Amino acid sequence: SLIRALSTCPRSSTVEPGLGRVTSVSSLHTWTGLPLTEVTRYDDQARQRNAGLLEYKLQTCADAPNIATHFVQIATENAGPNGAKGLAEAPNVATAAAISNALARLLGEPVRQLPMTAERVWEAAVGQ
Repeated sequence: SLIRALSTCPRSSTVEPGLGRVTSVSSLHTWTGLPLTEVTRYDDQARQRNAGLLEYKLQTCADAPNIATHFVQIATENAGPNGAKGLAEAPNVATAAAISNALARLLGEPVRQLPMTAERVWEAAVGQ
């Protein structure tokens, strides 16, 4: 399981630091769950087998890694009022790829199917 995740976000000016941190942490929580636990299953007739939230595995707080967020202050030309610029959900872009690359480096080969469950990681490790 993923033990720790770190989000480093560029910022020009933080109008509301607490909100920026919550946005980054919640985004990283979501985007560590997607590549590791979430999967849509279909039967032979292409009907979704886990259409309800009772059958669809979402990452919970118990599953989530310890998440740390750091902001790197940068100068941004043409930023908004007080130098502010939208933070949005910056961790969305690279989280799944970073997890996949870390596993590939550890195992010597990539896990080629999402989600990268413990079973699939084991299969990649033993070369199945």
